[in-house]
Amino acid sequence: MVSIITAQDFTISFQPKVSSTPIDSIRATNLRTNQTIKLLDGESLLLVKTSTVINPVLEITETGYIYPNPTDEDATFCYSMDKSEEVEIGMYNTNGQLLKQNRLFLEQGTHRFDLKFPVAGIYFLMVLKSEGTASFKVVYTGSKIQTGSIQYAGSEKLNLQNPDANQLKSATSDITLAYTDGDIIHYSFFSGVNTTIVTDIPTKSKTIEVEFVRCIDNDNKSYKTVKIGNQIWMAENLAYLPAVSPPTTGSSTNPNYYVDGYTGTDVATAKQQANYKTYGVLYNWPAAKAVCPSGWHLPTDTEWTALEDYLIANGYIYDGTTTGNKIAKSLAATTHWNTSSNTGAIGNNLSLNNKSGFSALPGGYRNYEGAFSGVGESGYWWSPTEASTSNAWSRHLHVNFSFIFTYSFNKVYGYSVRCVKD
Repeated sequence: MVSIITAQDFTISFQPKVSSTPIDSIRATNLRTNQTIKLLDGESLLLVKTSTVINPVLEITETGYIYPNPTDEDATFCYSMDKSEEVEIGMYNTNGQLLKQNRLFLEQGTHRFDLKFPVAGIYFLMVLKSEGTASFKVVYTGSKIQTGSIQYAGSEKLNLQNPDANQLKSATSDITLAYTDGDIIHYSFFSGVNTTIVTDIPTKSKTIEVEFVRCIDNDNKSYKTVKIGNQIWMAENLAYLPAVSPPTTGSSTNPNYYVDGYTGTDVATAKQQANYKTYGVLYNWPAAKAVCPSGWHLPTDTEWTALEDYLIANGYIYDGTTTGNKIAKSLAATTHWNTSSNTGAIGNNLSLNNKSGFSALPGGYRNYEGAFSGVGESGYWWSPTEASTSNAWSRHLHVNFSFIFTYSFNKVYGYSVRCVKD
């Protein structure tokens, strides 16, 4: 028995803040379920509220839609699978009653089903696979009284050379994503080389206005950005690497650049390291002050504090209060952090992380003794603000804590860098 509660579903539409910078595509992810769908310019997202979803984890290449929707006749359900396996497809009414169920083996590819509905009303199709469940809503307004049915109608193979061609486009303006109250929806908006991150906890239908900001380093790498309060931040660690040093080489006055786990000096080899691709570069303080892209700068201690104050005052504390700086989970990404059983800690239930879209990662650090440490557990980020002639202020997140920490460390340490827009 699948329990489904009907409620007011929300329609989310999108528009660019500057009309000359169009939205090429959108990727929307429910952080709790990890269900992801792709939309193109002009399409809207229909958030379908359900009370129970059984581990709904879907690969990005697996999408579906029902058309026409609403319909006063029969309808067609199209569903794309990225691998071959047995699935169950069930039709439910709004009381959660199972009306029809088919179990069949589906090959990799796109499949079509003919749908008939018993009487006028709202229905849900639930697709149960090994990874979890996907839910699709359809409204039937016809006058016919008939037996509900799900009839297989054919398939097409996936285009393996062009995976984007497998993304099913809705025949209507709405594409559905399941959610429950309190879920965080993470949007990635793409326009050319620019990517903007927006997070939202849906409470009503709305139009999201998207601002694209150029953030390109001297290696011509483009970075995701996110607006938090009145500040625009990079939403990933800086990876600019003009040179690379082994961890045993350190200085508090000359710039040093490190890639965690790499002990050589060849830039091309360093860029092939998994930790470089995931966490970016670790910089000593002299290097950190000079590496931000044009139009961006290393955030001062005051600017870090402004970020923290905004999150504290605007509902980003994990326990719903507005006291203390228990905002680590709202800053931390939903991946790569080790698990923790500490209540409210970053590693406790990763799906509740990243409410702000800041996407902080535990890239570790290069320590005073000349060794790497902390990957998976800690993230450190420099500010240009000096605490003394030998130390500068930084921010720190640790997997076992709910707070963001402010520390003064020696300038020889190697930390990550996030830049903020001028």
